[in-house]
Amino acid sequence: MKSFGVECIEIPFQNLSSILKKYGVNFEWDEKDRITPEKSLKAFRSLSETKKKNIAKECLTPFSGQLVDKIKTAVAASEILPRNVQQIELLVKTDKDEYVLKKFLNVTEVIHYLLSLTDQKKDVGRIIGKN
Repeated sequence: MKSFGVECIEIPFQNLSSILKKYGVNFEWDEKDRITPEKSLKAFRSLSETKKKNIAKECLTPFSGQLVDKIKTAVAASEILPRNVQQIELLVKTDKDEYVLKKFLNVTEVIHYLLSLTDQKKDVGRIIGKN
């Protein structure tokens, strides 16, 4: 997921479960148990917004430093100069609900391919500097 720009912070199940338990929400049940999950959801839904925010704070506080670091990294990454493109994968959905996956080695090939698919060449021409 990281290669797609998605950063994850894992909150251990036991941490989440113990925090919810303090608010009267049982988050641990047997796999075949159908009653406890329903009761737990009802208990969670009945909590005030303030209590739900407190739960969120308690869950995230141990990771606040890690969150701040990830945000700083993301902000700094936007200042990094672009790299050379090695390969482009383009997924196109047509107005006929068709999906086409194409691979290209450079941006110019992608632009030419996209222009071959559309009747909006004049509009696109203005964007890429060709009138």
